[in-house]
Amino acid sequence: MHRAIAVWLTGHPWRAAVASAISGALSPQMPLPFLVVAGAIAVLVALRFDFRYAVSMALTAAVAASSVVLSVARPNGWLLLAVALLFFGPVLLGGLLRQTRSLNLVFQVVMLGMVVLLCVIYLSLEDPVGMWRQQIETVWAQVTSHGVVLEGDKQMIIAAWSRTMWGALAALALATVFGAVGLSTFDDFLVNGA
Repeated sequence: MHRAIAVWLTGHPWRAAVASAISGALSPQMPLPFLVVAGAIAVLVALRFDFRYAVSMALTAAVAASSVVLSVARPNGWLLLAVALLFFGPVLLGGLLRQTRSLNLVFQVVMLGMVVLLCVIYLSLEDPVGMWRQQIETVWAQVTSHGVVLEGDKQMIIAAWSRTMWGALAALALATVFGAVGLSTFDDFLVNGA
């Protein structure tokens, strides 16, 4: 089944573009599977066809996801950074993988990129932990107002969650971006038999 999907997607670039747009549109509702699929499609196209096609796949997914997100939120710089990282990051890694054929190098680049991104966040924001505290307190209040009972010391839990949120988001981005490369590499192996 997996091989049939990979062969179908790489049969014509328009199929990959449609699948990428659908995955991108669904990614704000269910990020992990659909972000990985959208990135994997772009990387598979980068490995199978041309880098320009892969950029267009990522662009269709990014536009679809951004239009869904912008229908409920206002645009800001963080949204652009997230879209660039999650949709165009796999394409750049696919290009690197195509040039070097080294999945190990791709993994090292992803890890280095996450470290640099976390350093930039902590150096550029005045209070990176405090910004999460306010948002977590808002979510906590909404959850408890609907009758959910959360046990434990509220302030200690919120403080722990606030400290770990940037790391959790970096881990999610790492899983998404490298998962897309890994999934597409498996697809490329199935399609090309390499």
